[in-house]
Amino acid sequence: MSANTSETDIRDDSMLQDFLKSRDAALLSGSIPALRAHLKRFGAPDADTAPDKVLEISLHKSRVHWRDCPPEKLKESVWWLLDRDYDLML
Repeated sequence: MSANTSETDIRDDSMLQDFLKSRDAALLSGSIPALRAHLKRFGAPDADTAPDKVLEISLHKSRVHWRDCPPEKLKESVWWLLDRDYDLML
C-alpha cells in the first residue's frame, strides 16, 4: 500500500467488491430500509435523514442506469418512474 492510501481506500479491491455486493443487494431488494442501510454503511451523510420518497426515487433511477440490472427489475423501475411522471435521467 502506498503512503497516501489507507485500509479503507475504495481502491482496495476487497472493499470495492464489498461495496458492489452491498449495492447490488440493496438495488435488487427494492427495499428502502436495505438501501438506507447500504448508504449508511458506506458513509452517505444523509442516510439516516433522507426522506423515504427520495430514496425510493433514487433506487429506481439507479436501477435504470445500472449496467447489470436484471431485465425484470429494469422494467419495473422504468414503469415506476414513468407512472409517476419522473424522467429516466439522473
